[in-house]
Amino acid sequence: MAIRNVSRSGTNGANEMDRREPLLLDQSRSSGAVCVRGARWSFRIHRPHAVASFARAGVASVVAISHELAERFPEVRKDVAAKQFCGALVADLMRTSGHDVVQARGRADGVVFTYGAVFTAFPTSRDYSALVSLLSCFPQRVRSLIQNAPERIWTTRPERTGFSLVEHVCNLRDLDAVYAKRIRSVLDKPLPRLPSVDGTALAQARQYSSESLTDAFREYEKARRKLAGILKGLSTSRRKRCGLRDGLQRVNIDDLVREIAEHDSTHQLEMEELQEEIDLGSES
Repeated sequence: MAIRNVSRSGTNGANEMDRREPLLLDQSRSSGAVCVRGARWSFRIHRPHAVASFARAGVASVVAISHELAERFPEVRKDVAAKQFCGALVADLMRTSGHDVVQARGRADGVVFTYGAVFTAFPTSRDYSALVSLLSCFPQRVRSLIQNAPERIWTTRPERTGFSLVEHVCNLRDLDAVYAKRIRSVLDKPLPRLPSVDGTALAQARQYSSESLTDAFREYEKARRKLAGILKGLSTSRRKRCGLRDGLQRVNIDDLVREIAEHDSTHQLEMEELQEEIDLGSES
């Protein structure tokens, strides 16, 4: 899908997205224009008062931008990629402001978004060593969620959009590989480019549903142990080395570790919700 009708504003272009410019994404990301457009929209939502608005208890954070999106860019309602992109920007703001996910798929207002992540009303503080410890222990949490799951439900998906148990574990495994590659690049290269990855597209391309849950978990557990070992031994100066996400946004090792922890937390919440849904279904 090509980007259409891109208008170039003057010196205020970095501060205010032109009303004539539709919020469409180049899914191939070949032109680089998506990064420019993304940066401009990101600037708009990174307002100081926005965090308090996004963190309203029990409300999906994307609701805070849905009315403005609907008014200024009505085409977003029918563009799944654009909605995912906007949601990712909001989530990035919440994470970098210290908020944790408390519900992976909370109800939104339906103006643009149907569901979205709900974050804590107040920031939480965890230092680097505490986060690495959480990452090290997380496979044990995953094991507790899957160990009693009969094979017949490995590929059962929730009624709403979402992953099955085997898809969750495969995604954890493969995204760990992505983060390990990013961390190696940041440690070994000067300001390397860190391209984004579409986890949903990855799941489809690699046909997660055809994989064995036990084999995928074994591979994930081994890879996570290795990754945690690397992270535990890093000095403060090494952790401050940076890469460029999509060639645009600076992120250091601490940022990447927080992202992994957030990714873990989202999967845990979704797996718990899925199991509750399956259990309720079996009782009815």
